[in-house]
Amino acid sequence: MEEFEDKAPIALHDRAMDNLSFIRETMERSSPFTGISGKGMVAMGVIALIGSYVGQLHVTRDWWIFTWLVVACAGATVGVITMMVKMRDQERPSVHRAARRFAFNLAPAILAGVFLTEMFYELGLKAFMPGMWLLLYGTGVVAGGALSVRVLPIMGSLMMALGTGTLFWTLWGSTSFAIADAVGETAMALGFGGLHILTGIIIHIRYGG
Repeated sequence: MEEFEDKAPIALHDRAMDNLSFIRETMERSSPFTGISGKGMVAMGVIALIGSYVGQLHVTRDWWIFTWLVVACAGATVGVITMMVKMRDQERPSVHRAARRFAFNLAPAILAGVFLTEMFYELGLKAFMPGMWLLLYGTGVVAGGALSVRVLPIMGSLMMALGTGTLFWTLWGSTSFAIADAVGETAMALGFGGLHILTGIIIHIRYGG
């Protein structure tokens, strides 16, 4: 009896505050991540279009692949910086948690693309790289975009479809390496360039940044 008597009842105010905190955290976790910068995505698309043009110059044997590696690094840098700038205006713990989840969901597909790029390069399968890049990047965007605004997983799905179609065309549809290269370049310009720009414009209009 003494044990029960020593315990003070929980104040109604404290219980209400705990409930409110739980509800607020639940709502923050369920709200979409809007830290993606529309301007950043437009810039990424422009970089990809420039890279598509520069990559066709073929100054050296490995000019094309190194051009696109530079494009990937530059685009990723621009995307991260612009996202951090936009998130700075949204100083809430939930935004940073959502950003980490977005990055963790996107990372596996990007890492898989890095390993497969090295493998395809060593095996001389350069013609299959565009389709593989689009497919894996689209997969990562769909996974990360599931926690973000609806337009992102839609963009990722379109990239996956574009990458799959490019791979099938390269394997069975093309009649020469020149045609396969042209199809791959066009697909990457449409995916990494056009889709990024279009999605960025939509995000900027609806969510700012």
